[in-house]
Amino acid sequence: AGLLVYGSDNIFSNNFVLNNNETGMHIVEGSDNLVYNNFFGDNKINAKDDGTNFWNVTKGMVIDPYLVGYWKFDEGTGTTAYDTSTNDKTGTITAGNGGWTSGKIGGAYNFDGASTKIQSSSTFAIPSQMTFEAWIYPKSLGELSLGTVVWLGPDNGDGSHRFRVNTNNIVSFQVVWSTGAVSDVTQTNSITLNTWQHVAATYNNSSASNRPVVYINGRQQTLTDSSNNSGTISLSANNWLVGNRSDSQLTFNGVIDQVRVFDYVRTPAQIAWDYNHGSPLAYWKMDEA
Repeated sequence: AGLLVYGSDNIFSNNFVLNNNETGMHIVEGSDNLVYNNFFGDNKINAKDDGTNFWNVTKGMVIDPYLVGYWKFDEGTGTTAYDTSTNDKTGTITAGNGGWTSGKIGGAYNFDGASTKIQSSSTFAIPSQMTFEAWIYPKSLGELSLGTVVWLGPDNGDGSHRFRVNTNNIVSFQVVWSTGAVSDVTQTNSITLNTWQHVAATYNNSSASNRPVVYINGRQQTLTDSSNNSGTISLSANNWLVGNRSDSQLTFNGVIDQVRVFDYVRTPAQIAWDYNHGSPLAYWKMDEA
């Protein structure tokens, strides 16, 4: 077998077994293991379980059960962007002068910097813990230099949760509380125009003093904090948007791909994996001598 497991109460995720083994993964003994987000390709038997464990599928790419929404933008045609998580939050596309294009992984959607938006067909309850991730290719900083990546909530900026690029080539992240908001930005020139970058933000609202963590290309960023939040976080259900807010006033200019939202805080290792699938973030050979 590619993976042999003996034991209980473990989590197995982000494993790739592609070597044409008899079995991709075999839980020989054990119980209450959680298995998700693995790929068992080219195996005669993808998965075998001799215990009592939790799988949400037994072959192929297993979907993370904590994935709230996942828009791959691989459709290539039409006005619908399908959510490939288990929540079926289909996105309706208002194209403007945008359109389907090639992406970082498969297809993607090009936003025109003026009116393109993708809006969920039904509302989401805002997660109390959250991770936003996307691949972005900004051609400029977008409409009013405030190009939206993900927007949750009303158009009034003071009432919305948002993740976007901003003036001075930064990434900003805001989460609204009953009074004020958590608001943090990365350092000047932390993103580059006309280049693919993986951006991610995590946040845990268990304390008003908590602050987000923002990553660019798998690396945690230094943030400038201007938060003034107190009370409780706003968790009311709203439509989620990619590339804009609903009144189309803060449009992203460029290409967005692989948007994912999780209802937990992903670890730095998980974010790094999502960026480079296990390759090192840096590599010094020390061969100069």
